[in-house]
Amino acid sequence: MPELADLGRQTGARCLLDGELIAGVGNKEDFARVMSRLMHTNRAKSRIAMGHTPVVFVAFDMLFQGDEWLLERPLSLRKERLEKDIEESEGLILSRYVEE
Repeated sequence: MPELADLGRQTGARCLLDGELIAGVGNKEDFARVMSRLMHTNRAKSRIAMGHTPVVFVAFDMLFQGDEWLLERPLSLRKERLEKDIEESEGLILSRYVEE
């Protein structure tokens, strides 16, 4: 998925994010569209598919950052770090949430 190639450069430090891939942004998102994109192994076909079925990674949690596992930390702190240290782009967005 060429549109996701630079995601690692959008983080302040080495990290592990929890999230999901969605396809068809702006349309009805569905799992079948993501699976059809995952099936492309040919670079040319993958670039063509990128044009009509864009894929986005939606991050909703930060599990690890730098050299620290964050799973024992409160979810509110992990969400804070996610918002502070991850830069959104066309290929990476942060999940919105409501406290409580």
